[in-house]
Amino acid sequence: MRLRGGKPRETEPDRCRPCHFSQIEGSDLVAGLAFKKKDSSMMRTLLGVLITFLVICKPVFAGVIDVIVDPGGTAAIGVKYKNDGEVIQTIFDRDGDGAIRFTIPEQEDVDIGVIITEYKGKELIINIADLGIGGLTGLEPFAIPTFSDTETGLNLVPLFNTEAFLSEGLTLNIGDTVEVSNSDASTTPNIRFFDGSLLPSDRVLAAGLLLDTDYVKSLPYFSGKAQVESLIHFQVPEPSSTVLTGMCLGLIFLLRLLNRTTRQESQRRTSLPAL
Repeated sequence: MRLRGGKPRETEPDRCRPCHFSQIEGSDLVAGLAFKKKDSSMMRTLLGVLITFLVICKPVFAGVIDVIVDPGGTAAIGVKYKNDGEVIQTIFDRDGDGAIRFTIPEQEDVDIGVIITEYKGKELIINIADLGIGGLTGLEPFAIPTFSDTETGLNLVPLFNTEAFLSEGLTLNIGDTVEVSNSDASTTPNIRFFDGSLLPSDRVLAAGLLLDTDYVKSLPYFSGKAQVESLIHFQVPEPSSTVLTGMCLGLIFLLRLLNRTTRQESQRRTSLPAL
């Protein structure tokens, strides 16, 4: 730049002011990155808390199996998982009301289920196989009938092609009878009946044997009349109001905490010194 009557005067390089401006923007960028990092960390914490809560509460939402027994009686249940693991348990009707409830973990992975109970002085057995890709969870809620042989008193082992049986929509009520010839039912192709008189009296041992469908199919075929004695209900209970309230309050608290942190970081960014 040249002034009248004087020598040229050097001015500050044009790059100085942009350089000062870039420093401010650099601080703003660092603050923004720190904000995003903290925001991301908070989101991860929130997600971790939610996952932990769901894992802890999983038993609350697990499916249940309701079985009718003689008052003060017992029932045994066995399940085989898709990874070949097995769980067998026996429960006693402590309340004497003739009702037993089983809770089975990881029902979505169940491959075969066996229930042995005593009702009206008769030993009743069901064997549910072919549950489909979703296990018990993919079919619930549903009910499976138990049967007795009203003529000879044999212990019957009905083997259900469960998914297909439920899909056909056949309704069997207590007291209904089914004609059976050489294990095949006249009313449906999805139940086969076998003679369980050779099973051990120990229900835990019997349940373990019946978890092998090849063993079941090796039992003598049954022919005669099978009568429906009871219904075993498989269902997922609705979560209690206390659990739902706790979940909602926890989510509200975590979301407010995240919102407050976000607001504080935003205010800090706007308080940077002006140019």
